[in-house]
Amino acid sequence: RINPLSQDPAYVEELRQTHYHDTAPDRFDRWRSALSPDLPLAIPTTPVIVTPQRWGSVPRTFLRCADDRALPPAVQDLMIAEADRAMPGNPFTVRTLPGSHSPFAARPRELAAALLP
Repeated sequence: RINPLSQDPAYVEELRQTHYHDTAPDRFDRWRSALSPDLPLAIPTTPVIVTPQRWGSVPRTFLRCADDRALPPAVQDLMIAEADRAMPGNPFTVRTLPGSHSPFAARPRELAAALLP
């Protein structure tokens, strides 16, 4: 569990290094409140049925963050591979950006360009 509102400077810097390491410290202060450990319990406990007719029919793009320390590239690659294996007729389009877990804070223009078709 993380505490984005911590007042401990060492902890705050560790949090920045994990999620926003390529974002200037003064910009991180604006973004750290977006980190939240609190999600509705239904998210991890509700079964999700993935079918070719539903999720498999939607074009998907995976934005891979090459220097992500919160979700390392090897884990991202596993997520991509498992999804593509489940829906082989509709694999992810994968786009890789340099940088951290938070391209919306560190490089919004590159993120926007990567999301365009």
